[in-house]
Amino acid sequence: MKIDIWTDGSCRPNPGPGGWAAILKTKLPNGETYEKEISGGKDDSTNNEMEMLAVEMALKAITQQGCSIVIHTDSRMVIGLMAWGWKAKSSHLRQLVGRISGRISLGEHTVEYRKVIAHNGDKMNERADELAKEAVPLVF
Repeated sequence: MKIDIWTDGSCRPNPGPGGWAAILKTKLPNGETYEKEISGGKDDSTNNEMEMLAVEMALKAITQQGCSIVIHTDSRMVIGLMAWGWKAKSSHLRQLVGRISGRISLGEHTVEYRKVIAHNGDKMNERADELAKEAVPLVF
């Protein structure tokens, strides 16, 4: 099964309260398109953590094994850490990279990362951005 995923993260301010979001989209065997939106937030985070958490949570939402996954992200950091072999500086980001990598190998998925330009008319990226911002918790 081929699954396209659009992810985004947001922090206001950075660091501070953060939100993440992902949109999963696939074609079902009957030809219909299935789309699922997921999001969440944390009281204390960073934008980079939210970007990575969006990827982790999207992969966690996939229950079928052996999928061909394309992750569309406007985060150069996500692509750098997950596809280009960059090393995360913080221990928290290293843990996220490890969990994402483990989820990919456990599920035997193939994953490709595609860079999209933020705020440039990609409807799915714009929607993921909107969901991530909506998921930022209000902290008083």
